[in-house]
Order: sequence, then C-alpha cells, then structure tokens
Amino acid sequence: MAKDTKTEAILLLLQILCKTTGQRLSQKTVKDIFGNPPDSTFYRNIKELLEDSGVRSALLTKVKDDDGNIWFQLNHCEWLQFLEGTHQIQFMIKAFKDMGYLFPKFEMNIPATDVKNLERKFYYHAPIKAKSSEEKSIIVEEIIKSLVGERKLNIIYNNRAREICPLTICQYRDDLYLMAYDGDIRDKSIKHFKISRIEMIIPLEGKFKYPSFKDWDPKSRFKKSSGIVLYKEEKVTIRVFDKSRQLIKEKDFFNSFTLSTTKDYDEYEMTFTNKEEFIGQLFVYGQDIEILGNDDLRLSLINKAEKIVARNHRPKMVS
Repeated sequence: MAKDTKTEAILLLLQILCKTTGQRLSQKTVKDIFGNPPDSTFYRNIKELLEDSGVRSALLTKVKDDDGNIWFQLNHCEWLQFLEGTHQIQFMIKAFKDMGYLFPKFEMNIPATDVKNLERKFYYHAPIKAKSSEEKSIIVEEIIKSLVGERKLNIIYNNRAREICPLTICQYRDDLYLMAYDGDIRDKSIKHFKISRIEMIIPLEGKFKYPSFKDWDPKSRFKKSSGIVLYKEEKVTIRVFDKSRQLIKEKDFFNSFTLSTTKDYDEYEMTFTNKEEFIGQLFVYGQDIEILGNDDLRLSLINKAEKIVARNHRPKMVS
C-alpha cells in the first residue's frame, strides 16, 4: 500500500504496528507499506526508525526468526516515551490532518497511564486542513503535551488570561479548536478556544483528573451537531432534487433520516444545532434543495442567495 511520501508511509507503518497482535510485521508487509521500493531505498527510508537518535532509542527493532524470516517489531518502552516527548508532535499533527485521528488503540499489556482517552482528547470533526505557522505550532505542541499529561494550562486569549484544563483538540473547517474546562474543573463549564487566537501559552505543573465518558464524550456531544458551537437542537424536512440526491446520500454530517424517496426527489428529516453553519452546509447544494415547514431557515437560504446575486449581478469595470 504505497503512500505519497516517506512521512506518510512511516505514519501508516506505526499505525498498523500498534494495531497488530504482538506489534510486529514481516519485512514483506513493511515493504508493501512503503510501496515495494528497492532494498536500498527501503532501508534508507526506514533507517530513522531503526537507529538511535540523539534524544531517543530506536522505535523499531529488526529481528530474524528461526526460519530466517525478517520481522520489524515496535520497541514498546521507547514508543511510550516517544508519545510523551517532543518527537511526538510531527507524528501527531501530521496524522491528525491526513488520517483523521492521531493514535490507534493500544493493545499492550503494559502500563500506559499517559496515553489514555486519546480518542477523546483528539477528535476529528471535519476533514479540512487547518492553517498553521511556526508560532502556532509551538502552541499546539504545548497543548498536546498538556493533553497527554493531563496538565493545566495558562493561556492569553482575546487579551484575557485564563487557567484551563484541556480536554480535546478538534479540527473544524479552517482551524484547530481547543475544548477545555474554563477555570474550576468542578464547574464543568466547557469552552471552545480557536487555537489561532491563543496569544500565549504557559504549561503548568498542576495535574487534573480527566473527566469520565459520562461527563465528556465529544462524539456524543457533536453527534447531531451542524457546527462546533452548539445551540438548541432543531429538526427540518428537506427535499433534495437532481444531481445533489447522490451527493447528499453520501453525507453523514447532516444527521439525516430518509423519510421518503420518489422519482423526482428524496425527502429527509435533518437535525441541526447552529442555523448559520447549517445554511452554509446546505448552500453548497442550494439549487437542488427545497426546505419544508421552517420559514426562518428557508428565508435565510433565500437571503444568502439574494446577497450573492446582488453582489455579482453586474460585472464591475476594472480601470
């Protein structure tokens, strides 16, 4: 299974290794992951995982069984330290953007206190890559370290200092967001912070108890969400015509339930929690959409279309 770059191949290899019983793969399987290159290219690409670096031991070991077959095995102890150290950052953010999640589920019979609840701490909400910069990558790095270690943070956000307990990084539309307890964890007041707007971050030594699934589960929280900011849940009936019928069938973020299918259209019941976000999602298919029984939503869609027509009705002369 070839990937576009060495980084992507390495990420896929680590992902598959962590999910494989015994955390080891045959040389043939590993070469398949790298696209079956010549031996010289293959070992050059995998070299950084097999050798000690200045700050860590090798992540993989190469072993030969009694039959002479070569296997690559995950170095368990070093892997856990890798997750906790600074070298995790490129791995996690790259995997977060390209694969939709950061870590596979661990199946190791060894203590792994600092790698619990990762599927909740790093939740992928929409497959659009976030903007980044050197300054913001440092902030993201500190957030990730605090998430993994369950430590509090001081941040400057919108010119205001606040102490937070980080819960989840969420990628949504064009940026990364941090969901966190704001202030006293006992208050259970969850706030959303757009990471590009965090001006400064100071990691704290104080740890906090990460909440139970009952108290915090982003998948449940956003199950019927039409945006990252949640409002009152509403339902609407929508008919979809023409080419958009197939496109809508392939979508799952509309939280739709099929009511009926006719020769000319499909009729859905859809759930949304944020009208502006929902209108933005619907507008992509606007020419094939009919909203039933919700005049406010229908007029908002019409108003958006009218503004676009008014602005683009007559071409402007360029001097």
